[in-house]
Amino acid sequence: MNDINAKIKYDWKYSWEGVSEKSPTVNLLLKAIIEHDIAQADYLYTQGAELEKCDRTTLQRILFEVMDDYKIVKWLIDHGMSNKKVDYEKITNGECVSTSGYVWGLPARAYYMGAYDVFNLLCSNGFSNFNWYEENWNSEDADKYIIHKGDEKGLKILLENGYADWPTWKNNHDYEMYVLNRPQVRRKTNGLDAFRFKDYIPKPELEDVPLLFGRKEVQRRNERRIEDYDDRTRAYSEFENWFGVNQFRKYVKELSDQNKILGQAMMEISSKW
Repeated sequence: MNDINAKIKYDWKYSWEGVSEKSPTVNLLLKAIIEHDIAQADYLYTQGAELEKCDRTTLQRILFEVMDDYKIVKWLIDHGMSNKKVDYEKITNGECVSTSGYVWGLPARAYYMGAYDVFNLLCSNGFSNFNWYEENWNSEDADKYIIHKGDEKGLKILLENGYADWPTWKNNHDYEMYVLNRPQVRRKTNGLDAFRFKDYIPKPELEDVPLLFGRKEVQRRNERRIEDYDDRTRAYSEFENWFGVNQFRKYVKELSDQNKILGQAMMEISSKW
């Protein structure tokens, strides 16, 4: 019986400059990945194909080309290229190899290609190499570039996955003000909020809008409060469904009862003083 993970002949169409290996080593699974063929990859996997048995350098080179394909990257993560240290370090080290032989971090490559969905997928699965090495490109790593560029969409992904945490000795004023003015951006980082196990999310208190001076500023602050409320209720609902609605409600009631008992006990203690 032929080895399903064995090397095959393949018409390699990508460059191979600067790569340490003499030539690419392609097998059936890598061929399916190159050709964006999820159905074939699924079939090969059921027949014993394994990412761990693919040539790592060739896989890293392929990843550079397919990092904008959400379905392919999701398949790779689901089948071993995960944030589990043993798995993804053994397979790719969370890196891909560029056309000129430079090593990129996978999230950096996804961001460079404008694939925010893949960027978010990688960040949420623990990939944290934001290095990029393109000639004549920005000298900052992708995560710092996102903040300095003011890319709200990219920054939201970083914050929600806990990556935008800079050393205190750096000048963070602009970044801190950005975050403070957009509480909905940091919702997941903060673990939902103080009302995580409450019966409801309180509605925002809106300011009265003046007729003349300061009208636009007040309107914008109110809009942000409403955006924040909408995002809090969304996150609350998602968390409730993830937890299990009945189980969640039961737990909330238990917490409420415990708080009542604790409150009564504190009042009794204070009355004795």
